[in-house]
Amino acid sequence: MLEGVVSRYSEDKGFGFISGQNGQEIRANKILDAIRGMEAVDRDRLADMLINVGRIGLENENVKEIDINPVVISGKNPIAVDALLVLE
Repeated sequence: MLEGVVSRYSEDKGFGFISGQNGQEIRANKILDAIRGMEAVDRDRLADMLINVGRIGLENENVKEIDINPVVISGKNPIAVDALLVLE
């Protein structure tokens, strides 16, 4: 889900699954490209991060919710700055 400043410029407003295309199907995918002198986001690393977060939820039945906000980009690397796990 895109939120904050980015969501104001995008039609993507909900949950979805990223396929093997590493986010190309998301209309706002251009924010992951090299822009304004910044490197392009490492899409494989971002996909791995999201898959591994999902895996935490799938492999641990006590996990009710996972919230990662924000994810920032440092160089080309996505970094989860804060996360919240809600357990049953």
